[in-house]
Amino acid sequence: MDNIYIQYAFIAFLLGFAVWYIIGMIKNSFKKDSGGCSKGCGCSSTPKD
Repeated sequence: MDNIYIQYAFIAFLLGFAVWYIIGMIKNSFKKDSGGCSKGCGCSSTPKD
């Protein structure tokens, strides 16, 4: 009977880690550090006149 609680704890830990990881990925995607796409394609965030 104790094994089911160990499994629940493991699943809860994995779910919590997954949610934390996804939130971290979303936060990093909204950062405006570099200002460009940072892929080396030559595009810039400022319009050319």
